[in-house]
Amino acid sequence: MSTGHDGRLVPVKTPDVDVSRFRLDAGTLRILELVDGERDVDEIAAALRVDPAAVQARLEMLSRAGLVSLTKPSTPSSPGALDRPPADSAKAAREDVEAWKGVSSGSLEGKPVSALLEEAASSGLVGAIRFERGEDRVTLYFSLGQPVGVRSECDRHDLGDMLRASGKIDKKTHEAYRAATERGAEHAVSALRQAGIGDKAKLAVFLAWHGGAILSDVAGWPDGRYQIAPGAAIPPHVAKVRIKYEPHAAKTDWREGQVTEAEERFIEQNASRYLVVDPAAGRKLSAMKLSEKEAHFVRHLASKPLQIREALSMSTLYRSPTRKLVCNLVESGLFSLHETNPLGVSAIPLEELRQYADRLTRENDYDVLAAHPSSTEQEIAERYKSRRAEFDDARFPTAVEEHLAALLAIRARIDKAFECLRDAERRREYRRTVYSADQIDNFFELQLRKAEVVLKMRCDPEAALEVAQSALELKPGEPEATILAATALLQLGRRGDAKRAIGAMRAIPSSLKRSYDELTRKLIG
Repeated sequence: MSTGHDGRLVPVKTPDVDVSRFRLDAGTLRILELVDGERDVDEIAAALRVDPAAVQARLEMLSRAGLVSLTKPSTPSSPGALDRPPADSAKAAREDVEAWKGVSSGSLEGKPVSALLEEAASSGLVGAIRFERGEDRVTLYFSLGQPVGVRSECDRHDLGDMLRASGKIDKKTHEAYRAATERGAEHAVSALRQAGIGDKAKLAVFLAWHGGAILSDVAGWPDGRYQIAPGAAIPPHVAKVRIKYEPHAAKTDWREGQVTEAEERFIEQNASRYLVVDPAAGRKLSAMKLSEKEAHFVRHLASKPLQIREALSMSTLYRSPTRKLVCNLVESGLFSLHETNPLGVSAIPLEELRQYADRLTRENDYDVLAAHPSSTEQEIAERYKSRRAEFDDARFPTAVEEHLAALLAIRARIDKAFECLRDAERRREYRRTVYSADQIDNFFELQLRKAEVVLKMRCDPEAALEVAQSALELKPGEPEATILAATALLQLGRRGDAKRAIGAMRAIPSSLKRSYDELTRKLIG
């Protein structure tokens, strides 16, 4: 193992050594697979998602055994596995043709992808399997039976587009990625680098996720053909990253019974969040064996990001089945939740603006702003700004007079809601008229626990103070929230404000006596 130009350790395999003579555990074998003379310890650890120190210890053991040499990289600017330049196209084409001569082949109807992966693992396949369906073609590369690289010729599998659709990169980064691609970036990873994502560990995670998402999509193909090419080498421009594949075990009992209190609470707390489909959801959805109505509802959800409340309003299923289906879709990982629309555009089609404006007049102010009843003042202001921008005329370039009038009515309703919720006292009174005492207790508990985490685990007293004050809006004078707020004030250097907060406490529960005494000593000292 050697240190590269940046001081990091770069292992290089010793040629012509029979690895089978050594009794290596699975973890060490996985590390050895990624040793290519270019990756450093941090890059190998990131690809495997393990501690770099553990990787370094294993590599030192391999070095003592003579499996890894201590040679320095040939050039200090040697590219890593994440951005290798493409090989000469003519040479790569000839090698590809040779590799796929005389390969075994078959139909995916007779042998599904899951069976092929099991066979590859049991036989320790070193080579590739190519899947074809219509014009789609995906090649999966293996090392010792494990998938370590993938190359797709499907437009829908574009790395940047899939990252954006899943919410892993924001709109601005995606636009920069597309611009880099149009400028002729060598490959998708290079385009991501040009878009501002330079962290190698993050890129490795993205690539591993991307490979798994592509594989999950292919695993859902109901038909097509496959070819197995033992010995096929991974092309230089395909990043070597371990791809995790987990067969989906569909829940079979999710329809049973009425919607539970936990499910109702989940729907209520996340009503304003957007549902975004996993790009690889096809196989998992097929395993759920949806009815015709359920499948129709899910297709609508997958067509564009929708808020949960909007999704519920458009369902043709009964109330309880709709809520149970939404909860199961999120729990199964088929859909993820986002605070804002990841596509950056309004989720409301032009033809539905009038009905949407009418519906807003009947909704409470928190729902209008897509804010949670426990939201802080800053969060409410941010939601107002986001909602206002969502219905700006500029986002609807084809709107006619009728649509513009509806947009004006929507913005007026959003303004009215913000006017009510921007003031702490008015928020307190409004909550009492809209929510029950039990609901307010739940909101308080949520903010209290959040303030505790932010203060004690994230060590962010400013943010903790804001959340604790939000909790005290819900229950003025509550002892635990008061102590958290006073602790945050003290950490911010506002000793006088902290003393006044503690001095206003009338009764100290025995469970909080120790925290109260400790804080009092700090204030006196």
